Amino acid sequence: MPQVITLQSQYNYNTKQILFLCQMTEQEYNDFIMEMAETWLNRMFGHLPDKEQLLGSVTFWKWFKMHWQDRDDRYFLDALYNTVESYRYVKYRQMHQCIFDKEGTVSNFLYNDFLDMYKTFSHETKI
Repeated sequence: MPQVITLQSQYNYNTKQILFLCQMTEQEYNDFIMEMAETWLNRMFGHLPDKEQLLGSVTFWKWFKMHWQDRDDRYFLDALYNTVESYRYVKYRQMHQCIFDKEGTVSNFLYNDFLDMYKTFSHETKI
């Protein structure tokens, strides 16, 4: 359990850095994540009949945000520090577009993990 707390603390610290570097509010940050999650779900799994219910799943949102924060931690935060200040906001939004690259490693991992987790998400929405 301490590893989970440590990881969440790291993700929270990273988020504060991203907000500062990109000059975003927490609301803008959260809206961006929600917008991307909904767009990703529509593009990758638009055929699912329970797509709208999935967007109401707490587990789905935790899962999506965990992947988001992991990408920030592994790849994007360092890149933002090496980006011209006036371009950081745009760069951050561009970097997260990797989830739509159907041939990319990040996109494939997210896609396959979603398939593994789908029953869990669906079960939660039917309770």
